Amino acid sequence: MAFYKRDIMVRTLIFFVSVFLITACGKTAAPPIDPVAGLKAIMEQLQTNLNSQEPVITPPTPGDKYYSHWWARKIYTTPTMEFDVQKTESLVSPFRGIVNFECNARVAKGESKEDVQGELREFTTNQCRATYAFQENRWVFKALACNRDPMTPAVYRDIDPGDPSIQGQCRDVASVVS
Repeated sequence: MAFYKRDIMVRTLIFFVSVFLITACGKTAAPPIDPVAGLKAIMEQLQTNLNSQEPVITPPTPGDKYYSHWWARKIYTTPTMEFDVQKTESLVSPFRGIVNFECNARVAKGESKEDVQGELREFTTNQCRATYAFQENRWVFKALACNRDPMTPAVYRDIDPGDPSIQGQCRDVASVVS
């Protein structure tokens, strides 16, 4: 009788181990993503998204010297975007991705909403740098910094979330691409 109980326990154990192994063998991990190809795809999507933005019309803001008039702007970028992937010492983010691009805008300034709804004639350009981190096999947006002053081309300033400027609009677009 003791032999019979032990035999049933062994057979039951073998059965459960077999089911576990068969189930575990059927599952495969997601194939690793090439970080360079992944960041290149993000850069291409960023370019598409920047160039498909609708014009933004901003009413005057009392007390704000930059927004004392009605403004209209449409952001876009040029096809000359550049990217780089850099290896880091981090276990969480083994790669850092940098995308350099122009955050350009055509703008119009006027006394009324109707004044700014025509052709956008004035042109502004800003050099921007989007930073991404490669985490858990995908790129994650971390920051955007832009140069607002062509007289100091090496100086980049971080653009905060919610910034109402042209650079803030570029940050919003860059943050949803990853």
